[in-house]
Amino acid sequence: MTDLEITRLCAEAIGYECRYGQTPVHTTRILANMPGSISSFEYDPLNDSYQVMRLVQRFGVFLHRNVSDLQWDAIVGKDPETPFKARDMDVARAICECVAKMQSTKQKSA
Repeated sequence: MTDLEITRLCAEAIGYECRYGQTPVHTTRILANMPGSISSFEYDPLNDSYQVMRLVQRFGVFLHRNVSDLQWDAIVGKDPETPFKARDMDVARAICECVAKMQSTKQKSA
């Protein structure tokens, strides 16, 4: 997945509507808005701590730092047999990839 796809899937998971593909200057930011709203805002959870922590809070992402390789494990899922997982050195990327996987699976099953 590209950074833009990850960002779009995270926005959709939160419930935002994506208005445009990306902002002109940044390849990880998209313009999003709340459903029914005409005003948009930049959404970039890969680089915005508040936005990524909102994903943690909303979806109950479990985080674990592996001391052997210093990578972050992000895990989310109600079913312990099939959780969504992601691993990265950057905690925000691990969280966003995990939520993006969850949202992508949700869209495929709908």
